[in-house]
Amino acid sequence: MIKIELDAEFKLSKPLPAEAKQEIGSLLEKANKELFKKGSKEESEASHLREFKLNKDVLFLRLKSGGQVRAHDAVLRLRKPLAEVIGKKYKCGIKSTTIKNIKVEVKLEEKPEKEISLPFVEKINIIDDKAVLFLAELKDLELERNYLTKIINRFLSKISAQKVHGKAETEKTVRKSEKRTDKYAFKKDPTQELIDRGWVREFPGAGVWTLMPPFTALLKAIQQLLIDQVLIPMGFTEVILPRLIPLEIQRKKGQLGGIPEELFWVCPPAKRDPEYFEDYKDYVEITGECAPEKLMKKLRPPMFGLAYAQCEAFYDFFSKETIDASKLPFKFYDINGPTWRWEAGGLKGLERLNEFLRIEVVYAGLKDQVIKIRDEVLEKSEEIIDRIFDVEYRIDSCTPVYLEHAGAVEEEKDAEKEKEADFVKTYDMTAVIPFKTASKYETELEISSFHVHTDFYMKRFHAKEKNKKEVWTGCVGFGPSRWAYLFILRHGLDYSKWPAQIKKYIGDELPGVPDMVTWPKKKEEK
Repeated sequence: MIKIELDAEFKLSKPLPAEAKQEIGSLLEKANKELFKKGSKEESEASHLREFKLNKDVLFLRLKSGGQVRAHDAVLRLRKPLAEVIGKKYKCGIKSTTIKNIKVEVKLEEKPEKEISLPFVEKINIIDDKAVLFLAELKDLELERNYLTKIINRFLSKISAQKVHGKAETEKTVRKSEKRTDKYAFKKDPTQELIDRGWVREFPGAGVWTLMPPFTALLKAIQQLLIDQVLIPMGFTEVILPRLIPLEIQRKKGQLGGIPEELFWVCPPAKRDPEYFEDYKDYVEITGECAPEKLMKKLRPPMFGLAYAQCEAFYDFFSKETIDASKLPFKFYDINGPTWRWEAGGLKGLERLNEFLRIEVVYAGLKDQVIKIRDEVLEKSEEIIDRIFDVEYRIDSCTPVYLEHAGAVEEEKDAEKEKEADFVKTYDMTAVIPFKTASKYETELEISSFHVHTDFYMKRFHAKEKNKKEVWTGCVGFGPSRWAYLFILRHGLDYSKWPAQIKKYIGDELPGVPDMVTWPKKKEEK
């Protein structure tokens, strides 16, 4: 339940004579009976004009409404007929529209756990099962972009987000393997062993590693195994998706409003001019310091983010395009370099990284096509984890991560559809491990996720089908570096004991590591 009260002011291009008030009054009376009610099923949910005044070049309105034809929408509806009335007879136009003294009451199903603040909102009062939001004013562009509705939705979204403290509260196990952790070669984190053998080396900067030939060979073998046994048989083809993502694409995808704290940002130089950087270069050469605070002054604000999910460019590919359903589905995969996610502190092992390789699998089609593709990718992937990797795992249905990342709350009608849906939007594949990881203190490791987005991204990127059919998208993320870590946990470092399905991609023996006087620190084989 939503109630809105506000004042609106139309600033006119010139003062109107007193007789204009009667004509405007007739327009408003008609609008109050028809225009402000259109689309509302109940009288109480429509907009109602409570008062109006004409003071020379300002028309003042006071309105209240329910949640179906909201008061700010009524103001926008009025602009065109008002402009016609005052323009035709009085040669007068509307210079600007402003809503002021805005009060929004929202009935709450649950109270927020902590204080909420929002742009444009001056104060929020929580009274029993009701929240009251107070806003000073919103102007033309803010009205046209529907800021008030977005503020209300964002407020409700933030309350819902406070109630979700982790996947454990939203996930449901669909199936799981038999217990197998007693088979694992490692009963503790193998990261230090891999360092000692020279298979990996930590790069300066947390969560970034140099992968040396043996680990790289395993990672590439797993990558090719997934391509050969899952993607190629299903008709996927390779594409190269950009990794430098403009802010506007991130906004459309929802990352700016959902997870800006998890992205790496790219700030280009303010000028491509050697002289502009001369003082900075001098300082570095003289002091031997990097001086990031001085460098920051030479940079533009962020213009890009490094790819967080790899699929951003796939959705932009459809931006404002018209699709022919008879040509669907589209099925692609991308292995073009790393993905970046800011994991902040606590990165202590190979299982969680800031920079890592992924296979991003993306697809678009009609509803049944997309669900079938996702389910088949899951089935084939599970077969590899079960039969070749031979690890303990489970498959969970859980909250769609694309909604979490977009900071989005589904509309009530969509939530009702979800309850009746004959499919799951997101499955996670999680491996069980015999120790608690150093980076995240838990005895499990999520290794892949499998998604159906419905038409969520097609709407956000304004794509359409020529016959108005609903086109859906989906994606699957494989992390070969995490799969390689899991493979080593189970099968160890003795190459002779590795499964033949992996060894066929590597050869008779693993490649060696560079042999230096001071590295690797420990050379004996275990």
